[in-house]
Amino acid sequence: MPTYMPSLSYMRRDRNISWGVALLAQGGVGTEYGSNSPLFSYGMPMSGDEMVPLSGKEIRSEVGVGRLMLPVAYNLTENTTIGISADLIWASMDLRMDMDGANFGAMAMQGIGGRVGGSMFATLQGMIGSGVTNINYVV
Repeated sequence: MPTYMPSLSYMRRDRNISWGVALLAQGGVGTEYGSNSPLFSYGMPMSGDEMVPLSGKEIRSEVGVGRLMLPVAYNLTENTTIGISADLIWASMDLRMDMDGANFGAMAMQGIGGRVGGSMFATLQGMIGSGVTNINYVV
């Protein structure tokens, strides 16, 4: 799958001052396995030792980085120029994946391999405390 990184720039010189603006995609990377990938078909539940099917939903990752640059330069003499640039950089990450219940449980309950938090996890903890005994996968 091709990745296109557009760039839009403008530069102008007015006597001793040069200035410009640039908007560009600096980089990005991604992987897409699609839905029902055999790599992510089965996993271990949070409690139990038999393999269980995961969700079968799309699995992918995407990272993007962009920049907005505003440079200004001033010619002090014929051989000396001084310049400055404001540089705004932003990045995004989108992950869609299945995690089997065993790995999720290790992160959520024991902090092994990462940490799980947030309002959805607080609700899940309440469910586990009130009778939910197993989780096969999380998406």
